Amino acid sequence: MKRINTYPVFLYLLPIFFYLVGISEYGFHPTLSKLVIPLVLMLVFVGALHLAIFRVYQNNGRIFIMSFLVFSMYLFFGNIKDTIPQSSIFHSYFVVLALLLVILLTINLYLRNRNKIILQFFAYLNLLLVLLTLMQFALSVKNIKECFRTHHQIIRFSKPILNRTPSIYFILFDEYPGTVSLKEYYQFGNEALIDHLRQHDFHVFDTMNSNYDKTIYSINSILNLQYLDMASYLPVNRYAAYLKNFTSIKRNVLTSFLEKQGYRIHNLSLFDLGSHQATSSYPLLKTSNEPLQKNMFHNKLKDDLLWKLYSGKFRVPFLYDRYLLHVHHQNNEIIKQTIAGSAKKNQQPFFHYAHLLMPHEPIFTDSNGKLYDMEREQHLTDISRKGLDYLKYTNRRMMQLSDTLVKNDPGAIIILLSDHGYGDTPETQRKLHCNNFMAIHLPDADYARIGKLRSNVNLFRIILNQYFGQQLPLQKDSCYSINEEENRIIAIKPI
Repeated sequence: MKRINTYPVFLYLLPIFFYLVGISEYGFHPTLSKLVIPLVLMLVFVGALHLAIFRVYQNNGRIFIMSFLVFSMYLFFGNIKDTIPQSSIFHSYFVVLALLLVILLTINLYLRNRNKIILQFFAYLNLLLVLLTLMQFALSVKNIKECFRTHHQIIRFSKPILNRTPSIYFILFDEYPGTVSLKEYYQFGNEALIDHLRQHDFHVFDTMNSNYDKTIYSINSILNLQYLDMASYLPVNRYAAYLKNFTSIKRNVLTSFLEKQGYRIHNLSLFDLGSHQATSSYPLLKTSNEPLQKNMFHNKLKDDLLWKLYSGKFRVPFLYDRYLLHVHHQNNEIIKQTIAGSAKKNQQPFFHYAHLLMPHEPIFTDSNGKLYDMEREQHLTDISRKGLDYLKYTNRRMMQLSDTLVKNDPGAIIILLSDHGYGDTPETQRKLHCNNFMAIHLPDADYARIGKLRSNVNLFRIILNQYFGQQLPLQKDSCYSINEEENRIIAIKPI
């Protein structure tokens, strides 16, 4: 009993409890290293703190208790702040931090020279954290099991017949609208791009449909060659649904199959593909262990206040360039690396997935590639016109990239695809949400089978049938809109 009154078990259990809370809410979907490393670092910090208090303060129980309270406030600061209504004066950082400081000072003063109460507090915190940790672990078991579950069907491939193994460029242009959508929404004909691609031996589809109108569901479906069992992703209005998609994309059947055929995987996307970790990011798409750590004080502070340092009167050019122009620089780097990879000769075949966040918002340039001031100029004129201008700029980059890939690697399969249509299409034109773009260059120019393609889900079924001797049946063409606000999945008639 004496040990439970003097040994600070609660300090060591606190970071474990913190991560279990996140796992019970968001699921157990980070890679092990991304979860274990920060947890181990926290425990090492706690151990060092324990040693310091033991030596400097002669194992002072009051210091242990105060350290626990400060550490708790740091880890759960976001939870504390989010319980306060935004309209309240207490919601401001200045007031919240001042109140927390007053609480800490009051407790510290109260505990001075009260050794009996400190021993009781010690025992209480130890028992409390043991119980809370066990309870939270029980609540997390379901999501921990999700770590070992696959949310897509495993496809049984036949033994490949490989006469040749062309490299595959899978270049995804996020939210690029299809031809029908461009004409109806923008009153814009895309003939300049289409004619250019056809002149360079691309097959450009007049009508194409994505199967889902949200990126992560669409990519999941494309790389797993199947429709998703949406019952396993419900509710779609919780971030855990996104994290399940991340897991299915990581374990996708396509790249797994290609690796077994000796293909290397070049991953320039937002998602992990097997052991090949994501190299790109999108600020609004929180991945890996980010949701688990979002309530930590520094992360909450960054999310709420960092924008004041890269916009407004306090704008710091370095931070503006790093944060507001991050995606623009990322797109340029992906194109640069894709071109550089295509120029290398005598390589084993590879699957190259490049995910370009264009013409997806934010809109960075005019049609000629001139950068906007992301604070001012972007909001001075009609956003629809700017969206069309950015699409024209995207067309220029697409043409330059496709020309270079065909020249550098004429024996490759080159796929230019969008994951879904324009996301801000009005609900009255919901049928356009899944109208997307696709153009394909095949090394033998045999487009008889691929020309029958009408939706994304069958793309790699046809590719594997044609070039890898598979006999995969084609799926029925269907489209679905994911309404995350209302937690609904709505069937859309394909165009």
